[in-house]
Amino acid sequence: MNPDVNCTTEAIRSTLTSPFMMSNHCFILLVILVSFFATNLALQKLYGRNIFPNSTRILLCSAIANGVIHQLTVAEIRLRTIFRALVYGSDACAIQFHSSECIIEQNIYYYTNFFTSLCCISLYFDRLFSTNSKHFQQNYKFFVVLFLVFQSIIPIFLLHLVYYNVTYTGYVSMCNYPPPSIGSKFYIFNRFRFCVLGLFFILSFLTFISNRKQEKRMIHRVYDTISRYKSYENLLATKAVCIIIIAQIICLATTAIASEKNIRR
Repeated sequence: MNPDVNCTTEAIRSTLTSPFMMSNHCFILLVILVSFFATNLALQKLYGRNIFPNSTRILLCSAIANGVIHQLTVAEIRLRTIFRALVYGSDACAIQFHSSECIIEQNIYYYTNFFTSLCCISLYFDRLFSTNSKHFQQNYKFFVVLFLVFQSIIPIFLLHLVYYNVTYTGYVSMCNYPPPSIGSKFYIFNRFRFCVLGLFFILSFLTFISNRKQEKRMIHRVYDTISRYKSYENLLATKAVCIIIIAQIICLATTAIASEKNIRR
């Protein structure tokens, strides 16, 4: 697709208005709706029968709040795309979005996207520092503030880095796709992010194995209830972090592949 031409190909126009694509939009919206109920249950678990350390719980709550904003943004993008397809479905020169129409959605979408990745890194260091349990628990509020600032400020820097000198020319099928003018830079960055998350998953998994071995040793050597509970708490929290990171890697891979195919058209 020529980024300076509004009209898309007949194949893309047909795809955007096809029953399959409409079903895909409806399915994603249904998943988002279900995720809101799951979010409510997760918050009840965290504040009701929570077994995670305080620092991990706060970071998980920040991830949940960020996830709600991200899902609302995705829902708005999907609904807007459906409306566009229904109203301009027969017009190949109007069915797509000009990049300048998507500035707000893109900034929110990618800010929350980057926030999630950085939250995974924060959770890893939270689990790593917890190996020095006594010192970390005494100063966990300081570390939590540090982690929250890290995962809130760095996405702004990353957005500036990726969108620096961007020209909002060209057209996109949905507003979660970056402007064609920064497509190559954006996906180089995405692949780098994928590798970084992969590295932190490996490190988190190694930490989990270490914690599991420590837990097994404590079963036979330590009989203090509080110490054993703390060890078990740490093990479950580390396991949860591994699951969260691998889920983020899978989501990043699927969305990046779909977006990259769109830019290459």
